[in-house]
Amino acid sequence: MTVSPATGRGGHDPGEPDRPETGPPDRTATGRSDDLGPVPAPGGTVVEVRVAAQADQVPIVRTVAAEVAARADFDLDSISDLRMAVDEVCATLVGLAAPGGALRCVFAVDPDRIQVAVTAPPRRPGTVFDTGGFGWRVLQTLVDEVVSQSGADPAPDGERHTELGIRFTKKALRG
Repeated sequence: MTVSPATGRGGHDPGEPDRPETGPPDRTATGRSDDLGPVPAPGGTVVEVRVAAQADQVPIVRTVAAEVAARADFDLDSISDLRMAVDEVCATLVGLAAPGGALRCVFAVDPDRIQVAVTAPPRRPGTVFDTGGFGWRVLQTLVDEVVSQSGADPAPDGERHTELGIRFTKKALRG
C-alpha cells in the first residue's frame, strides 16, 4: 500500500474542495479527542506502540496488531481483518501527519474484542478525514465499529484538536 504525501490519501487539506461525506451512520461517527482512548475491561491488557509517522514504519504496527490478536486467541480471519484495518488506518494517518510527527497506536485487549486507537499530529490545522472514500468503506467492512476525530473537530474548550485519530473495535468470533 502506498501513501501519496501530495493528496493525503484518506483525507484532505482545508484548501481542497469539500467532498461529500456519505455512508452508514450506524457504524461511523466523529468524536472528541477524549473519546478516542480505548479502555480495556477489568483484567484487560493495553499495548502501545509509537513509531515515526512514515510509510516504512506501518509494517511494524501491522505486525504488532496481528501478534496482539493471535495472543488474544482470535480466529485467523479476525486476525487478518485486524491487520488490514490497522494497515489502512496507519497509511491514512501517515498521509495526513505532520513531518516528524509520531504515529501512536494503542491496543486495548479484552477476551471478546480488541479496541484500537491510532493518532498522529495533523500536517495542517483543520485537516479532516474523507469518510466517503474507498479506504473508509474498506475499514467499515473489516471492523465492527469505527470512530474518527479530525483536526477540525472542536474540543470541549472550543479549541481545535492537535491530533487526528481513528478508533475502531474488532470483536472476536465465537463458534
